[in-house]
Amino acid sequence: MTAFKLKIVSFVLHHHADSGASQHIEPIISSFLGPDSSLALHKAVHFNSLELLNWIWESSCTLIEERSSGWSLTNYLRSDTHYYKWMFSKSLEEIVSSGDMRLMQWIYDHFSACQVPNNVVETAAGNGNLELLQFLWNQQNKNKVDWSGEALKKAVEGGHRHVSLWLYEHAPYNYDDTELLRLSQGALRTGDVDFALVLLPPHRNIFLEAGTSWRPGVIEWMLDHGYYTREMEKAAGIAIWKLASQGRLDLIQRIVELYPPPWMNEKQWLFKDWYNAIAMACSGGHLEVVQWLVEHPNGQKVYLRRQSGQQALVWAAAGNGHVTVMEYIYEHWRTGDSSSIVIPLGSSVSAIKWLIDHYPTCVRQSVVYLVNNAAKTGNLELLQLFHELDSSAESATLQIPLTRRSWWPKTVHVMNFAPANGHLDILEWLQENRQEECSTSAMDEAAANGHLKVVQWLGANRPETCTLEALNRAACNGHLEVVQWLHSTLGCTQDTFDLAATHGHLEVVKWLYINGADGSTSSVLKAIEGGHIKVAGWILTRSPECLPTKITCLNCPNSDFDALLFLHVHNPILFTRAFVRIIKRERDSLIVNWLDETYPI
Repeated sequence: MTAFKLKIVSFVLHHHADSGASQHIEPIISSFLGPDSSLALHKAVHFNSLELLNWIWESSCTLIEERSSGWSLTNYLRSDTHYYKWMFSKSLEEIVSSGDMRLMQWIYDHFSACQVPNNVVETAAGNGNLELLQFLWNQQNKNKVDWSGEALKKAVEGGHRHVSLWLYEHAPYNYDDTELLRLSQGALRTGDVDFALVLLPPHRNIFLEAGTSWRPGVIEWMLDHGYYTREMEKAAGIAIWKLASQGRLDLIQRIVELYPPPWMNEKQWLFKDWYNAIAMACSGGHLEVVQWLVEHPNGQKVYLRRQSGQQALVWAAAGNGHVTVMEYIYEHWRTGDSSSIVIPLGSSVSAIKWLIDHYPTCVRQSVVYLVNNAAKTGNLELLQLFHELDSSAESATLQIPLTRRSWWPKTVHVMNFAPANGHLDILEWLQENRQEECSTSAMDEAAANGHLKVVQWLGANRPETCTLEALNRAACNGHLEVVQWLHSTLGCTQDTFDLAATHGHLEVVKWLYINGADGSTSSVLKAIEGGHIKVAGWILTRSPECLPTKITCLNCPNSDFDALLFLHVHNPILFTRAFVRIIKRERDSLIVNWLDETYPI
């Protein structure tokens, strides 16, 4: 095979060296510059660069005899049949998520006699990518396709009717009646009645199947075709509150007209379904639907007979900030209620202000959850609201016990909840306005999530000390800048280095090594087990004594073949009978075939 040469290398050498020398130097320099020896083709796909894929391909040998000395995945991409086919399927798995047809065409231009795995077809179907599916169909003479029945299910569940119909007509898969029934029910759940009729087995009743779908379009179709008879009162009751959640008053009114009293089950119709409909309309903020349901004679019967319910309805509206609905219910549904219901955490500031005016005791009982959640989500306006209320309460008459006039949590550290999500403004406000304490977990959470400015602020403004836990969690998650800042105060332990290696964070590993950390057998082993062979290779080039002498598992389904080749080159004696048996369990058949040929047991 002709040695691969980079154009830029040829250009530079042409102007700085004699032609005879450059012929020998060009491939050496080109090889040194890349591609990375541990960069697998399916990982290179993420860069969306055809030039990079071509570089890897041209750098790959086609025969075993042409393999270079040392470690490189390019030694196996085209010279090992099993790895070649495995790389084809893994590359398609990466490409199908983005649907990039340029990359798909490149793969097909370079691979043949392979098989497209069924999960690629299923992902394309679930994404509604008809172009990609048709491409696979038209190229079956080059690479076979595993057309599974699950693909149609994914397309139906995703509401992709054009893809569903195409798969039903083209995919070579025979569906039995049970599968067709489930597919039909799935189509109904997405509101596609026409396709549900196509799929429905001949002996099944579409009305009975449609009765389990609560899409407005399906309910409207059922109304148009006379499904809601007197005997279907139960289904009609459920349909009312399902429609209420979506604000479809027109369809609710049509159903209600079909079911005047007396009802077959008055308790179910009024005190469950009708009340549920009001609650669902409140939650969705559908004021017109709420008004109609409450003021309808049926709603008045529920109101007179039910001795509670106002607060639950108000709470349902508050959870999504529908203040106008809250006001309406408060004025028109004045029944007693328990005060033990917790205020919904998602309530807007305007909704909580309204609740404070009308249900102060309930809000005060929920203040711990509300304040902590406000700090966690960065809701400064809500924190300021409770701070003002609490300040006013403290100056109120001392005859009222503090627990009854407090508007701020006294038993928890609110400041602990802001750092994890990087809310520096919340921390600064709490520091200035509240005498808050916090624990070392605040720093730990901020470091774990890479919030450097928060970590620095805590270090400069809080007496709580930095901990190795913060450093280790930053290293574990690959936050190099946080690691660098904490390292200046704490140094690091072997655990810090090992955690970075275990999770494949090469830049963190490099920096820690330069700053005094040592590689270890454990770090190499964990990196290999996780499929991070680039990290393992980097450590071994500097600390060859860290090569593991025993390995028991691989936890990297997306890179396990790469990891096996790495072990095969660096230490083949690791392939003991026990290790080979473990690896062969639940592995791709291509990997099993490679193991059978290379390490027969």
